[in-house]
Amino acid sequence: MLTALAVPALATDTLTKPETGTSFEVLGQYRESATSETVYSVDIEWGSMKATYTKYNASTRWNPTTHKYDSAGSSGYGVWEWDTSSNGLDGNEIKITNHSDPGVACILSFLASEDFSGTGSFEGTDEDGKLTLWPGSSSIGDPTDLRLTKRTHLTLTGNVPSSYSEHQSLGTVSITIASLG
Repeated sequence: MLTALAVPALATDTLTKPETGTSFEVLGQYRESATSETVYSVDIEWGSMKATYTKYNASTRWNPTTHKYDSAGSSGYGVWEWDTSSNGLDGNEIKITNHSDPGVACILSFLASEDFSGTGSFEGTDEDGKLTLWPGSSSIGDPTDLRLTKRTHLTLTGNVPSSYSEHQSLGTVSITIASLG
C-alpha cells in the first residue's frame, strides 16, 4: 500500500545575471475574533501581619468614650498591637490594586491555626468578606486612580496561647479574585 502526502512546493528562484530580480506574492487573510482576551492583574501589598497580644488581668478597663470603667469579666481583657511595616502600610493592612480590564471582586478570608481559637475579619468588606474594585479601564492613562485601590485591615479577636512567647502562626489570610465583567 502506498500512501502519499501532499507537500506544498516552496518557490525557489535562482538569479544568474546582474540587475535581474524576482518577486513573490505575499498572501494574507483577515479573521475577526468574537471576543478579546481578558487580562487580569491585581497587586496585593501586605502589612507586617505580626501582632502582639497583651493580656491584662484587671477586672475593669477604662472606656475613653463613656469615661467609665467597663467590666472585663473574670478573665481580664486583651489588647492587640500590630508591628510596624517597612512598606508604609499599617501592620494589619492589606492594599489591593486592580490593573485588570474588568472589575474584580476580592474575597478575603482568615483561617485560624489549630492553636489559635480566635477569628479574623476585614474592615470595609461586605458580609462575605468581599471588596469590589473598579476595572483598570475605568481610569485609562491614570494607574494611580484611587478607584482602582482598596485598603482593608485585619481585625483579630480571641486569645493568643500563653506559650507563644515569640511570633507564631495565628492563621492564614487568603485572597481570591472573581471577575465582575
